[in-house]
Formats: sequence, structure tokens, C-alpha cells
Amino acid sequence: MRSIQGSTMKTDLQRLFDKFRRTPVPSPRPVTLAELQCMRNALHDAVRDCASTSSLRLQRRIARASTAGELCALRADAHDVIARFHCQTVAVQRIRGMKPLPQGCHP
Repeated sequence: MRSIQGSTMKTDLQRLFDKFRRTPVPSPRPVTLAELQCMRNALHDAVRDCASTSSLRLQRRIARASTAGELCALRADAHDVIARFHCQTVAVQRIRGMKPLPQGCHP
């Protein structure tokens, strides 16, 4: 029985792992304060005519959000508030009608 040399085994494993290793995904550029404010304004505008306590709570959370990720997550809450006050169709139209999201932010 032949023994496997350590260095040969290491290079074989290295080649195998290199084959399956994914290229690193470039990190998205940081979101500017102007873009954050634009997202914040769009969310405020979407729920402005919804008069309910959940709408007021959401508007406070929108005002306190400090990252694009937080604002992206609040889109789902905005959809719920709009759908409760109006209807599902209006909610979808308003959320889809917002400006495009910054890079790295998924709806």
C-alpha cells in the first residue's frame, strides 16, 4: 500500500477548494446622507395619508432609522400599513413606485 505524501495531498485539496471557491462579491458603496433622506422622504410620503396609530409608530421608526438596511426593512411595514388603510393594490403601487433602492439593498 502506498502512502500519500502530505504536500501532494495538500495541493490536491487546494485545487479542489479553488475550483469551488466563489469570487468575492464587491461590497456596495456606502449610502450617502442624501440618499438616506430621499428614502426616508419616500417612505413618509407613502404612508402620509394613513391615519392610524400604526402609521404614527411607523413614521417615528422611519425618522429614527439610521441605515439603508433599516429603511429597506421598513418598506414591508409601510406596505402593511397602507394595505390596512387602503387596499393591497394601492400598497403595492406605492411601494413599487418609490425611487430605486441603493445598491445592496433588496426589497
